[in-house]
This record gives sequence, C-alpha cells and structure tokens, in this order.
Amino acid sequence: MQIILAKSAGFCYGVKRAIELAKKTLKRCPKPIQMIGDLVHNEFVVNDLKRQGLCICQDIKQLKDGGSFIIKSHGLPLWLIKKLKKRGLVTIDTTCPKVKKVAALGKFLENRGYWVVVFGDKNHDEVKTISSQLKNSLVIEKVIEARKLKKYQKIGLISQTTKSAEEFNELVKLFERRSIDFRYFNTICPASQIRQAEACQLAGKVDLMLVIGSKKSANTRRLYEICRKNNPLTYLVESDNLIKPRWLRNIGKIGLTAGASTPRLLIKRVVARLKN
Repeated sequence: MQIILAKSAGFCYGVKRAIELAKKTLKRCPKPIQMIGDLVHNEFVVNDLKRQGLCICQDIKQLKDGGSFIIKSHGLPLWLIKKLKKRGLVTIDTTCPKVKKVAALGKFLENRGYWVVVFGDKNHDEVKTISSQLKNSLVIEKVIEARKLKKYQKIGLISQTTKSAEEFNELVKLFERRSIDFRYFNTICPASQIRQAEACQLAGKVDLMLVIGSKKSANTRRLYEICRKNNPLTYLVESDNLIKPRWLRNIGKIGLTAGASTPRLLIKRVVARLKN
C-alpha cells in the first residue's frame, strides 16, 4: 500500500504563530491566563494548552479579574474587545494577520461607498470578527444566496480566508453582471488555496483519501468537500484511532492531507497507523 502525503498538510503560518504566542504567554505573563473560545479549531492543540495552564471561558461573564487574556487566532468581535479593555486585562492578540487584512479591506470598500458582501460561514468566529468592524454588510455562505439578491449600484466583495476559491470566482462573475460598480478582493488565504489545489489533484490520483483534522475546522471541512467531489472514498478523521480497517481493503494508494490547524504529531500518528 502506497501512502502519499500532500506537501502543505498541517499548520499554516497563522496557526503556528498563534500557538507560539500562546505558549510564550503561558510562561511569561501574569496569571490567570484566560481566553474566550478555542485558540484554533483543533481539540488536540486546545487540550495541550489547557494542560499548560490556559483557562478557556465560554463568555465574558466567566472571566476573572486580573491576569492576562489571549485573543484567539480567528479574532474577536470589536464590541467584545472594547469590553475586555475596560476590564483592565493584559491582552495578547494572536489574531491571524490575514484575518486583520480582510477586515481592513472591508472597511476600505465601505469607506468608498460600497455595500460590502462577506463570503463566509455566518457562525464562524473569523466572519464575526470581520463583520463586527463593518457598519453595513451582508454575509452569504453559498453562491445560490447571491443569485437571489437584487441589483445594487456599488457592491464590494471580500471572503473568509478559508472559503472555496472556485465558489469565490463564481461569485465574482455573478456580481460583475449584477452591479454597475463592482470591486472585489480575493482574500482567501494563499495557504488555503494551495491546500485546496493539492487536495483536489491528489484525491483524483488515489484509491482512498483521508483528510486529517477537526470537524470544527472550516478549512478542514472545505478540504473534505473538495476531495469528496473528486473521490467518493474520502474520509475526515480527527485522530488515528478513528481509521477503520475495512476502509483499507483492496486499496493500493492512499492520499493524505490535513487542515491548517492539524499538528504534525497527529499526521505522523495516522501515517504510522496505516503502515502498521
């Protein structure tokens, strides 16, 4: 059985940066060290940080006074950050620079009179962060939603960093026909686009495809959807112990890719399980 691992599988720059900042904070900053929500969308990483002393709260009401606060890699809504500053917490911002850039480009379009459409998952932390910085915007998850919109004079389009590049290009063509003045920025992260292209190509060459990562992770789910289109024998696995031996019967080639928040250790464990 041949195992082929995609070149870019695993941590992206933003996730790696966030984890490094969080670990430095846990060693050097005033305690308790708290945050709202998960640093990244991977349970393995989150549990490891908890063991090192990170306290994860569900909302601002659970926060203790004093100590330090970590802003997660997807960012936080602007109104929440303002409340945190009023509490006087030492704040460490691990928001991915690319997420900040999307929000800045959205404001750029809005300040020039464009009605801003955000292509993203409505309940995703990153989209909430971006939308909170815009006065008048609309979030759409699927191309079909855009087809139902009426024509607007000026439309500006930006995207969640992990959305499908193929669907984004469909939206561009659609809005070019539906707006007199249309401007867009392709804000899908280059790392996401590379992963998507690699996964698409690899899935078409192998007998079975495995996508490693958390079901909470938007970019991992996107990889799964892309692979599934090209290979019906595609499975999303969160850890090596979830691989079922029956999947591997009569399989000659297995392709592997992993989400941007999947640690290298989990990838190695999956490879070891397959080899054994």
